[in-house]
Amino acid sequence: MALAGIDELLIGIDEMVRMTLINPFNGSPCINRDTEENGWIDVMSDTSDAGAAYTRARNNRVLARGGRAATDEELQFENVEKAAALVTGWALVAPNGSPINLAWSRATARELFGNRKARWMRDQVLEFSANLGNYRPTTSPDSSPMPNTTSGSTAA
Repeated sequence: MALAGIDELLIGIDEMVRMTLINPFNGSPCINRDTEENGWIDVMSDTSDAGAAYTRARNNRVLARGGRAATDEELQFENVEKAAALVTGWALVAPNGSPINLAWSRATARELFGNRKARWMRDQVLEFSANLGNYRPTTSPDSSPMPNTTSGSTAA
């Protein structure tokens, strides 16, 4: 196989990571005023099996349109579908600290993320899932935030 030995380059993250829900008004965590715990959403990465399944379904929808450009409604639908596909659970807290007792389900996620007034949460999920740094393994002793860009030459 021509690609033998590249395992270290391949990134496919299938574990969810708990994203702290951030208040869109002040950038601080949404904190439950009753329990003082952060609101959170469990999110799979874009490279997860769930992300790949969403991408395949989206590509099929794009191909079914033929050459027609997507409408705004179709683009919004895709954002809602992607966010709902990548979320696996939540403990929601409003920006004002009110706990939101809304049981998670894929259908509930679609409904919530489809509400234009909840776009701030959907956007956080989409940004979080696209950033592989949020899913960096913590067990690797040689993990580095910056890649080694040296060429191996030490000549000055």
